[in-house]
Amino acid sequence: ITSQQNTSCVGASDGWAKATAPVCGSGSNTYLWTPGNQTTDSIGGLAAGTYNLRVICGTDTLYESVVITNGAGPAAPTTSNQNLCSGATVADLVATPLSGNTIKWYATATGGTPLSNSTPLVNATKYYAAQVTPSNCESSIRAVDSVTIQATVAAKADSSYCNGSSIAVNFVGATGNTYAWTATQNGTGIAASGTGNTSFTGVNNTNAVVTDTVIVSSSFNTCTPQKDTFAI
Repeated sequence: ITSQQNTSCVGASDGWAKATAPVCGSGSNTYLWTPGNQTTDSIGGLAAGTYNLRVICGTDTLYESVVITNGAGPAAPTTSNQNLCSGATVADLVATPLSGNTIKWYATATGGTPLSNSTPLVNATKYYAAQVTPSNCESSIRAVDSVTIQATVAAKADSSYCNGSSIAVNFVGATGNTYAWTATQNGTGIAASGTGNTSFTGVNNTNAVVTDTVIVSSSFNTCTPQKDTFAI
């Protein structure tokens, strides 16, 4: 056996081997490859494994074997960490394969089952991309992509204060978010609207409790604003 090619990746069946015909004193060569029972001087479509060759050359019988191993497959695709909107799914993840190849996403660096495109993404979670060739060869090394889900504002509880109190309203959410808010004007002292955190002195010029409702909207880039409502 003078030449061979291993498979392109784990699970592929594209290996081959070729024998050089011996010089026979009389008659022609007869070949038999096992497994497969192929009777030519070469054999193709091989998966990883050991293949035996018997050659009958005149009155002589020769035996040889070849070991086909799995190749490494394509390289891992190119990825980068992503900031995505609330409600994002696997379909929103981005990885760059070589021309003609595709991407499969996994929840683990090795093994596991590919994630469906409709799988919701989880904030501060790593996802792993494998590159797949048209012959279904998959990269043995997966690229990692860390996901941050944006446009989320932490819910604020209703709060009560005394007349004359210094009141600070701080908004908390994902890094990079911006906040815009509006408030009813019932007499607590808060402004009608604003952006970002705010502070004010509580006012109540009546003998009853006064309440303003605040609606805060959290945004990141083109994400649909997320809202929270609380009372002061």
